[in-house]
Amino acid sequence: MRKGLMVFPQDLEMDTESERFADRFNVTFRPSSCGRFAQLLRPSWQPRVQVSDVSNPGTNGCDVVPCESCGSPARVGRGYCLSCVLQQGLEYDGENAQHWDDVLEEVKVRGSEWRIGNYQILQQIGRGGMGMIYRARRRNSQHIVALKHILSVHADSREALARFRCEPVIVSSLRHPNILPIYELRETEDGLPFFTMKHAPGGTLLEAAQSLRHDPRRSVRLIAKVSRAMEYAHGEGVLHRDLKPGNILLDEHGEPLVSDFGLAKSLETPTDLTRTLTSFGTPGFIAPEQAHGPAKDLSSAADIYSIGAMLFYLLTGRPPFLGENALAVIKEAADKPSPKLRTVAPELDRDLEIICAKCLEREPEARYFSAGDLAEDLERWLEGRAIVARRLAASVRVWRWSKRNPKFAGALAASVVLAVLNLLAIFAISHLLSIVGHARFAYHTVACVRFQDLRELTATLNSVTEAMTLDAADAKIDAAPGSAEEVEADARTSATRQETQL
Repeated sequence: MRKGLMVFPQDLEMDTESERFADRFNVTFRPSSCGRFAQLLRPSWQPRVQVSDVSNPGTNGCDVVPCESCGSPARVGRGYCLSCVLQQGLEYDGENAQHWDDVLEEVKVRGSEWRIGNYQILQQIGRGGMGMIYRARRRNSQHIVALKHILSVHADSREALARFRCEPVIVSSLRHPNILPIYELRETEDGLPFFTMKHAPGGTLLEAAQSLRHDPRRSVRLIAKVSRAMEYAHGEGVLHRDLKPGNILLDEHGEPLVSDFGLAKSLETPTDLTRTLTSFGTPGFIAPEQAHGPAKDLSSAADIYSIGAMLFYLLTGRPPFLGENALAVIKEAADKPSPKLRTVAPELDRDLEIICAKCLEREPEARYFSAGDLAEDLERWLEGRAIVARRLAASVRVWRWSKRNPKFAGALAASVVLAVLNLLAIFAISHLLSIVGHARFAYHTVACVRFQDLRELTATLNSVTEAMTLDAADAKIDAAPGSAEEVEADARTSATRQETQL
């Protein structure tokens, strides 16, 4: 039987541990928000509760009887262990279930020894979308592990249980120094799954991001190792789908460990699990096709995008896209190109900007062909060698933009064509007018030439006419009588002829 914390409503005293619990959570119960939970804490009870360790049931000189709900030891009278009280509250309040689950898990860890299976829970160290993560010690051993236990709010969901069990099954086949190993998958007495994995005491990349912000070489080195790990995972047919700084752990030597394969899928086998807003990745770090396209169409390019987003985050202190909410971030990533690295961090060099830009291309085929190619370029940068990636030509970027925005591109193309046709029409008209002008000038020139020739011809004719007139006059003069006697003789001859005719 599991040991737990007990709630005794009849007691008026409060011990030190319960005071710390009440101060920490400031728990108030209202009938409108807790349903049956409020009925359990009926008005006749005092608002103070005593929290006691059942390992010493006689601490307060009280008799102990089984809890009316689960059978765990409880105080004489109507006593419920705290787990049952909060669980009943969860049953009647779906809206606040997440909050009460947090309280329940915290109380289980504080104030008493708590075990899950063969493991003693030492401390809560994190929380994922589906499970709570603890630092735990194996019974009869000093071996420290990280234990992930599914949240009780998902206990009734077959899909959530299947997804939770999927992670250790997938990771158990992966053997890489930069992938967090999973040791075993087991179930609690009530049938809820949990699994253990290597404990990474160095925290996460998210927690180390502020210190890495001023050390770009270390950031690039860490991301290069993550890329090598994902190259191996992709080679084994596993796609992560939720790479982000919070899922990259650091071991005691500061080496990165890829963790949380809860959304992982096989590249060969399409998933049949339904995707929701909380089960398709983290906005700001997921590829556009992962948010909008079917899961079966995803490829390793989706993880490459996420790796580029992590690199951008570590180098600039912010993700590539920002928004008021998750949907706004997703829309921003789908509609706009990623910001240039040096517009946010001008001190970084151009090669890092090119690497990030290639990872964050919206079209999967435009990114690095593999995570290994990305790791190769990052290692080249670390060694001071020229990177392989190059910025796309402007014509290629325009073509890809038109493919993403066909309607706007069509309208713009139509406008450009219309403008070109207008320019051609203006040029043609101008050319025609120029031709007409030249023709008129030529006609005028020819007319002037012809008029000049006509004038010259007229002048010539006039000269000839004058010459002929002068010649005729000279002939007449030559033919005229030379003296008066000749004139008189001619007159007589003419008179004689006339008389003869008569």
